Amino acid sequence: MKKILLILCLLSTAYISTAQTSPEELTKVFFEKYKKSPSEALDYLFGTNPYMTKNKDAVTNLKEQLQQSIPLFGKYVGYEKLKEKNIGTFFKTYTYAAKYQRQPLRFIFQYYKAENKWVLFNFKFDDQITKELD
Repeated sequence: MKKILLILCLLSTAYISTAQTSPEELTKVFFEKYKKSPSEALDYLFGTNPYMTKNKDAVTNLKEQLQQSIPLFGKYVGYEKLKEKNIGTFFKTYTYAAKYQRQPLRFIFQYYKAENKWVLFNFKFDDQITKELD
């Protein structure tokens, strides 16, 4: 009986820690993975939302676009948060710059929390970093 109780306690703790992963933590892990493999970072990010993983063609196209863009910008040197916007306590948008030697890429992450878990709602990237000045 004690073993069963211990197992249930451990499982519930693991679930709670996973369910309460913040958008900031999701983004941090994304960039840790991005440094090594942009494709794996996108898989991780889209894997937070089971509805997005069903649209494999869109994810594949996004990966291909990113892979084609990266060589144009030079060596990756880091990232920086540019801004954050919130709608209530359930929707957050973060804009980051992925810094490259030639120029930055702008990444926009949108996260949604319906109940107890943050998931990716939308992700896009472009080279229009100067739009952040408008």
